[in-house]
Amino acid sequence: MFTHSKIYTPLIVMAEYRTETDSLGEVKVPANKLWGAQTQRSLEHFSLGKDLMPREMITAYAILKKAAANANHSSKRLEDQPHKLIVDACDEILAGQHHDMFPLHVWMTGSGTQFNMNVNEVISNRCCQLAGTPLASKTPVHPNDHVNMAQSSNDSFPSAMYIAAAVNVKQRLIPAVKALHDQIEAKGQQQKRRPLRPPSSSSGNLQTPLSFSRTDARLSRRILLLDVQKLDIKN
Repeated sequence: MFTHSKIYTPLIVMAEYRTETDSLGEVKVPANKLWGAQTQRSLEHFSLGKDLMPREMITAYAILKKAAANANHSSKRLEDQPHKLIVDACDEILAGQHHDMFPLHVWMTGSGTQFNMNVNEVISNRCCQLAGTPLASKTPVHPNDHVNMAQSSNDSFPSAMYIAAAVNVKQRLIPAVKALHDQIEAKGQQQKRRPLRPPSSSSGNLQTPLSFSRTDARLSRRILLLDVQKLDIKN
């Protein structure tokens, strides 16, 4: 259901860097990238294989971070300016922007912590751009204090997985199942008067004629056990 992007190879020789910091110290990050220190560390130590994090997880995390910002703002824990900037940055990601700023591979350590921080850092630095402050300044939006705000990746990563699964069930799986059902239904109508004679499993002799429409009805009922009308998964 999920898709993977091609391998990302971090550039070793760059003309321009900026300095990002975390609890472990300073890290050089390409100046034209929105990610920060922890994403860069992951790139340097865990760029294994060819599979990047599924692109569906980017938008799922943007949905989650936007919802968290709204909840934290409603409960007076997040001030007006960082709230608006975080929501605006998440909306840009949901519109398909900045997806090249998520270069991490699926083969990373932990419970998705590095990808969670990748999202936090990109949103923070994009907020800096929107506010007119330097990248890596973490002002007015800090990746931990404002975007993450005490979220554990043990909680946020599974939640993002559920969101990605629900969105893809609604947008991809259900339409595909419905299209399959409709095709079988149409084929059944076309072949209603043309009997099929399935061979016997033991002797190869032809048995009682069986119309395609009867077979179609049985298969259609099985497909529609997934009642798409009762699934209430909102975009």
